[in-house]
Amino acid sequence: MYCKNCGEEISDDVKFCGKCGKNVLDEKHDVNDTPKLSEITKKLPPVSEIFKRIMTVVLIVIFIISISGVQSSDSNTSGEIFKDILAMLSIISAVASFAMLSKWWKNRKTNKKWFGRGWVIFLIIMSVVNIGTGIFSKALVVARQKAIASVDSWGIYNAPDNSFSVRFPSSPVYNTQSQDTKNGTVKIDTYKQADHTASVLYVVNVSDFPQGVDLTGMLEKSVNLSAKNGAVLTSVQTSIDGYPSFDYLLEFVHPDTISRIKGINILIGYRLYQLMAAYDKSQENILEFDKFINSFKLN
Repeated sequence: MYCKNCGEEISDDVKFCGKCGKNVLDEKHDVNDTPKLSEITKKLPPVSEIFKRIMTVVLIVIFIISISGVQSSDSNTSGEIFKDILAMLSIISAVASFAMLSKWWKNRKTNKKWFGRGWVIFLIIMSVVNIGTGIFSKALVVARQKAIASVDSWGIYNAPDNSFSVRFPSSPVYNTQSQDTKNGTVKIDTYKQADHTASVLYVVNVSDFPQGVDLTGMLEKSVNLSAKNGAVLTSVQTSIDGYPSFDYLLEFVHPDTISRIKGINILIGYRLYQLMAAYDKSQENILEFDKFINSFKLN
């Protein structure tokens, strides 16, 4: 061997270098105790196994993203085409990633091949497109909401008898009728938004009951009557300006769509006010019920 200090050739059984006097036992100790690179690499898993472990984590993440994409595709989007694309991509990604995970689990302790890198790259691309489609569709919804908010055509409407005022997105149509009930003849005045093609229809019904009629439980009954052929999702008793009221949400399932009615019924003496907004469930994002209700004033 050679002395690392001066380079002099020395015997393997000596303790000190005969030329420079350097202690060579430390050098022997360092050489013998230093683990060889081959011993270190033997303890590490092969590159293919490391790759499989990384790709397993990636596939699990892709699967979770895909499942969440399938669920979010049922939420409100600005157009059916984006909802369909989002659902299709999510389902493809979920099924493919689940299949790859199943095969990996089956062959995890063998040397059998699993899906190659090409499939993983394909799934990553699908997930990116999936996420991009969802973000783009939501961005369109936000843009539409901002466009609607920028053109506020709501105006204050006063009832013909000056009993109340409320804001409508367009001038309402007034109609009156009488209806015979077990409580006697009830006069019903209806104030309905004129634009029947609007995505949300705002309505005020005013029902006048005969004097002396027992109206106990009338608020809850009026909610149930409005929910005929539908279902009451929520119904909460509250008060407005000290008057008893019911805040409710109704849902009606049709063959091709689901519609909802959100409303508040207020009982003042023998007069029942019903403030309602009717809309398709898919258009709930443009509902401005608070603007409608908060503008209601008794004169």
